[in-house]
Amino acid sequence: MFILLNTYTAPLDRIDELLPEHRAWVHKHFAAGDFFIGGRREPRTGGFVIAFGDDKAAIEDILAQDPLVGYGVVEWHIEQVEVQLSGNEAIRDALAEHNTPTEVPQP
Repeated sequence: MFILLNTYTAPLDRIDELLPEHRAWVHKHFAAGDFFIGGRREPRTGGFVIAFGDDKAAIEDILAQDPLVGYGVVEWHIEQVEVQLSGNEAIRDALAEHNTPTEVPQP
């Protein structure tokens, strides 16, 4: 899995103009099963995605298709992680469906 953080490199009014294209790209990758969760960072300096997979090059290819990248108004940072624990059964089930089994944290 990957934690993906983006940082805006343009004023928010320019980002807001481009968000419909970016959101269409995001929805496409949720529908394809590439992305697990995502959202806005606070303060509003960018966003984040938790992505399935173990192939960093594939993630880089996906991020290169982000319209915000094409417009040069965002930078993405990629961190590969190994999920080991989840206290939420629905999340554990979702992760298991993507070959990322987790354990229940023990006290």
